[in-house]
Amino acid sequence: MPTASTRPVRTPGTGGLLACAAAIALALTGCAGPASAPHATRAPAIAPAGLDLLTYSGTYPAAEKSLTRAESQLIASCMTAKGLRYVVVDPASAAATTPSAQVDLPRRRSQGYGLYARYVASAGKPASTGGTANTAAPNAVSANDAYVRHLPTAEAAAYMTALRGSTSDLRTFRMSQGSLEFSVKGCEADSRRRLYGSLTTYAELAVIPQNLNATLTRPVQRDAAYLALMRKWSTCMAAQGYHYALPGDAQAKLKASYARSGATPALRRREIATAVADGTCALRLRIPTEVVAIRKRLAGTLLTARQKAAMTELTKDWRTATATARRLVRPT
Repeated sequence: MPTASTRPVRTPGTGGLLACAAAIALALTGCAGPASAPHATRAPAIAPAGLDLLTYSGTYPAAEKSLTRAESQLIASCMTAKGLRYVVVDPASAAATTPSAQVDLPRRRSQGYGLYARYVASAGKPASTGGTANTAAPNAVSANDAYVRHLPTAEAAAYMTALRGSTSDLRTFRMSQGSLEFSVKGCEADSRRRLYGSLTTYAELAVIPQNLNATLTRPVQRDAAYLALMRKWSTCMAAQGYHYALPGDAQAKLKASYARSGATPALRRREIATAVADGTCALRLRIPTEVVAIRKRLAGTLLTARQKAAMTELTKDWRTATATARRLVRPT
């Protein structure tokens, strides 16, 4: 069952939306990666707020929390008007993007990288922790999903139609490295129109920054500053007895060990120790912050003039939607 609340679309009616999305995708990404330098020299700079939106950093988490909360409250009002229950979801996790929250040492101390739990789940076996409780948190099930799940079939179907319309109301916004499926009917759609002005704006904000951000990943990994940062990380790990060139190497080796030996308590302990050492080095070297800075710098030099102009327009839409959300949102 789809979750009863989701995050981030200009809806000129339902018919023209997919054509609009396809045109945007072709204009912004084409078939290649980031732009060449000649384009970049003629391109306008992306404002700081636009870089936050592009990289999901800085002012983005607080803005996203306001948008998520306001959307949930609007949906609740719409559903209540139809005589249906809807619990407003607290988006506390939307702000969990500080470096310490991204690294999440407490979670690493209990679950490592999460590989043990995934291996056990894929094998369909009960977790064996060698005397240590498995503290992996189950996937959170929203109160709204739990409510719908316990309704009689006909009532559940009516509820979901009120919330999201029918399957014939679904549309998909696609780009080369991301897509979004959403409904153009129901309380979710109505609430997003109020927040974003249209469903197309909603979809563009949900997909385009993510898509453009993804085009920067390989350039980041080739960047001299990033490579220097990884050498420092490797040195930091070696001082703790772990010899890896990159963080991904640590997980790859552990995955190979799980595939070879199975989910043993000893391997789980090794995973946790490695993940904690990794996270400790990441925080010591400010890796999350430094990587975002590199990504923002490359966005300024590698995105095309058309992509930068699109981000400038999207940033205006985003700031307008955020201002609307903060006017609408009620204190928790």
